[in-house]
Amino acid sequence: MRRRFMLFPLAGWAIVSLATDNATCIEEIDDVVLLQARQPSMRPERSALAVSEHPFQILQGSGGGLPFGRCIVSRFGCIADPNYNGMDDDDADVSDVPWVNWRPPLPFRWTCENFTRPHQLERRQPCIDFNIKEEHQQSYVRWSDKFFIPIFSTLPFYAMSHHIENAVIFSHGISGNAAMYYCDGVHIAEKQRASRTTLTLAPYFGDTPMPSCYWDSKIPGNQTSAYWPSGRWLSGGDGAEEGMPSAFDVLDTIILGLVDAKKTGRFPNLKKITFAGFSAGCQLGSRWGFFSEVAKEEMLQIIVGDCGTYMYLSETRPTAECRKSSSVLANSTCTTFKVPSTTEFPGYNDYKYGLNISESLLPSYSYLTDFATPDSPMLEQAFQDFPKKNIKFGCGNEDSCNCQATNYSNADWCFPKKAVCSPDPFGYSLAGRNCCDTYPDSTTGNFVDSKPEGLAQGTNRLERHINWISHVTDFYHQRGLTDYEPIHLIFDGGHNADAFYTHPTVAEWIYGRGKPSREKVTV
Repeated sequence: MRRRFMLFPLAGWAIVSLATDNATCIEEIDDVVLLQARQPSMRPERSALAVSEHPFQILQGSGGGLPFGRCIVSRFGCIADPNYNGMDDDDADVSDVPWVNWRPPLPFRWTCENFTRPHQLERRQPCIDFNIKEEHQQSYVRWSDKFFIPIFSTLPFYAMSHHIENAVIFSHGISGNAAMYYCDGVHIAEKQRASRTTLTLAPYFGDTPMPSCYWDSKIPGNQTSAYWPSGRWLSGGDGAEEGMPSAFDVLDTIILGLVDAKKTGRFPNLKKITFAGFSAGCQLGSRWGFFSEVAKEEMLQIIVGDCGTYMYLSETRPTAECRKSSSVLANSTCTTFKVPSTTEFPGYNDYKYGLNISESLLPSYSYLTDFATPDSPMLEQAFQDFPKKNIKFGCGNEDSCNCQATNYSNADWCFPKKAVCSPDPFGYSLAGRNCCDTYPDSTTGNFVDSKPEGLAQGTNRLERHINWISHVTDFYHQRGLTDYEPIHLIFDGGHNADAFYTHPTVAEWIYGRGKPSREKVTV
């Protein structure tokens, strides 16, 4: 048996790829073994190992069909150890030692001094409720010698497992609570009885930098996490410092890494990759899905729910009759669109709301450079590719509140008990209860976009969802695709990510066996 590792450069970082000659993983039911070639000159960068609650068993030696390297047997599946080059920690040659038992330190402990957990990761109630120790499953992508991308993951990127059939990438919301979305995702997979076959990931688009020693002490050098100020990650913006990736680059890199894992045999049975975005994650996924070439990948589906706003493909917007001032009137189809008044709606077509990508925007949105002119060949190609991509949309039938719009009639469900939300500039209340337009996902904040650019699309998330679906359908009908309509559904609930992801249709989209479905849904 002979195994070797090779490095392939991809989008600024190195993927560890497994090549196998007449060999299969040694298995013990759920546990599998992987060998690392002892080649110091090809030693890949150190990466975070998922820490098990059970001991790892490391197999080393040159006898018994194991010519070189080290194996790790764990309950996670096939785990390669890219940190190993044939030497133990004190550089003694242990290649001839047939068996070594090793137990990682548990629980994982931070080694950085004078650094506290980022405030965005403090909201971790699902992790506590479901007894998921997210700090045991921190992984990362190394972007450069200076920057890394933090990711929560049930398996590290360099893992190998024949059990994995489905990879689900959850995007967090505007609050940056990646740990919470990750733990929710792990729990949802468990409820769907799919945790054995599902790789759950959640990249962290933080608003403050983290030193590498905080995230994982194995990360080489003095690196900093990529981070995004002012929430511009949700529209694909660049990281805060020169050389950091854009949020769109991050998603491209993760998808390409997973595709590579299937091609090289690390996840040989991977059939489906899902990007799952809700709220701000919906804004990220829907825009990335339009621009990205990688989003054409056959295994990939993009499933997004309850976007705050959408990117329109033309200069038209819903007419006044499609922009109701009442929650209860939001669920009606719009059929009329026209170019709105720039006096009433200034900047309504500027990116992220439309495709007016100004030159002044590009230093912070480098990914969009090739799409910035109306006659851009890349933009035209994106128009042609979008209907072919597997993108599905959803929205809650009670996500129709707006606590910051003037003269707006909010329904009873916009005034939940035991929730106090702000800002509330007009003091909307019902029976002493406060107006909350992002409930139940937030019990303290009102986040519906009430700027003119957002209001040009509709007065609330549900109305904007319905209007945009009609807009895109009409846009492509005018381009000759008369049978095109985006795949979409309306589910029961307000701004509720859990209700969206556990809806039977959405759950089947994500966790159903086989390749991604492209079947339309009756709304």
